[in-house]
Amino acid sequence: MYYSVLALITGLYLLPVSGYKAQPSPLTMYLIEPHSAISEKWEPIFIKKQLQWYTQIIQDAPDNNFILITPESAIPYIPQSATAEYHAMQRALQARKSLMIFGTFTKDKSGMHNSAHYLGTVDTFRHKEKLVAFGEYTPHIPLIHHIASWFNFPMSTLTPGMKTLSTITFSNHALTSLICYEIAFPEYVIQRTKNADIVFVISDDTWFRNSSALSQHQQLTRFYAKALQKTFVFVNNNGGSTAYLPGGSILT
Repeated sequence: MYYSVLALITGLYLLPVSGYKAQPSPLTMYLIEPHSAISEKWEPIFIKKQLQWYTQIIQDAPDNNFILITPESAIPYIPQSATAEYHAMQRALQARKSLMIFGTFTKDKSGMHNSAHYLGTVDTFRHKEKLVAFGEYTPHIPLIHHIASWFNFPMSTLTPGMKTLSTITFSNHALTSLICYEIAFPEYVIQRTKNADIVFVISDDTWFRNSSALSQHQQLTRFYAKALQKTFVFVNNNGGSTAYLPGGSILT
């Protein structure tokens, strides 16, 4: 396990995006790239340590009213052994009057979801609606279910979310999120982001190894920033996290 990008804070690297100048107010965001290996991110002890890191980051931040964003499924679940750390992180966010958006998996009566958890000044979820075939669900095609069950693909029985939670408001900004390849559906992106002025795209392209997936994600995110004249913030587990201003320029 290792961490990367720009600013080192107590052993965890972050991309600090400070002094954002768009109306209606300045905003500070921290984009976290954990570089978590698929083999370790589900381990309870690893999750517990991650929660402790995040809490330390929140407590060490120089100012209040910031947003901290993690990649898709960065905290896949909260094990029983880490509930104390989770609640400590929640209290730290509330004390700093700040918001964290982290990728996780959630379960309700309708099934298991790939979700973005908004925690701190609020406590709510946004479930992924556009799932990836075979990676997250199995298409209803004759014999495919039998083949998929034989291969036993992990997390291939997820349930799409309902069309809820369009935006949330933080520090006078309307925020929304897209999870992974939801950004590849133009009509959906336009509809979901129409009331937002900042859009977060969270992903874990570790699954795609050395393919072009990361470049595709960056290009799609930048395209929509320019086409829709909104700020799009891309946060990815294994690098490439970037904030694109309206018009497509990179915030550095």
